[in-house]
Amino acid sequence: MHCASTRTIVDRFDRLRHATLFICAKTSALVVAVVVFASSCFHTPLIAKTNVAGVINGDATWSSENSPYIVTQNVEVANRATLTIEPGVEVRFARFSLIVRGRIVARGNGELPIRFTSNEETPKPGDWLFLQLMPESAPAKFGEGGTFVGGCVLEHCIIEYGAGLNLV
Repeated sequence: MHCASTRTIVDRFDRLRHATLFICAKTSALVVAVVVFASSCFHTPLIAKTNVAGVINGDATWSSENSPYIVTQNVEVANRATLTIEPGVEVRFARFSLIVRGRIVARGNGELPIRFTSNEETPKPGDWLFLQLMPESAPAKFGEGGTFVGGCVLEHCIIEYGAGLNLV
C-alpha cells in the first residue's frame, strides 16, 4: 500500500465528496486508515473556504484552489479593477450582492462552470441579492472571429437562488 499525498486526498475529496486517507509511518509497518464520508447533498464547505467582503480596488483572481468563496458582506469591484474568476469556482452568498463597477471576467467551461449560489444549508430562491453590473462597468469587447478581448463577461456560469442578475 502506498501513501497518497495530502493534495491528492484533497483533490479526491473535492471531486467525489468522500476520500480514504492513509497515514503511513516510515519507521513502522502499521498503517492507520481514516475514512471520511460526506453526503453529496451536504452543502456546507468541508475543506477550504475563503470569506470575501468589501471593495476590490485592484485586479484580483478568485482561484479554484481557494474555492468556495463566501460573500459575507457586499463585494464591490471598483472602477478600473478587474475580478477574474477561474473555471470551477463556487461563489456562495449570505444575503449580499456582488456589485461590478469595473470588470468581471468569469469564464467557466462545459466541464467546470462557475457557480453563483446560496450559502444556506437548504438553499431557496432569494437567499442572496444580486450580481449587479453597474452602468460604469466595462462592456464586453470582442475582436475578429468573436474572440473575447476585454470588459465584463460571464460565460458558462450558473446563477441560482439569488434575487437576480441586475444590469443597471
